[in-house]
Amino acid sequence: MKKIDQLINSFKKYYLYLLSPLIFFYIGFHLINGDNGLYSHVYLDEQIKVLESSIDATSNENRVMQIKIAELHKNSPSDIRDEMVRKVLNFSQDNEYVIVFD
Repeated sequence: MKKIDQLINSFKKYYLYLLSPLIFFYIGFHLINGDNGLYSHVYLDEQIKVLESSIDATSNENRVMQIKIAELHKNSPSDIRDEMVRKVLNFSQDNEYVIVFD
């Protein structure tokens, strides 16, 4: 019984020295691999670059569509109106071929 009491007393005296490496390992591991760790920030930076390029491509498509819409709103005859009628209505004359590039 005396040895068990000595063991308990020595554990109470040195438990901080025994547990501190585990605590430091736990904190260090989660600093690197956690949800907000260093590796997740690298992944998020790459994802931001991909999304920004997607935004640029979409804004370019939007610009082209705005130009086409502005041409359609004009009352003057234009090639864009003719192109849109042929594309949407699939309208062509008998001696014509319609080739659509998307």
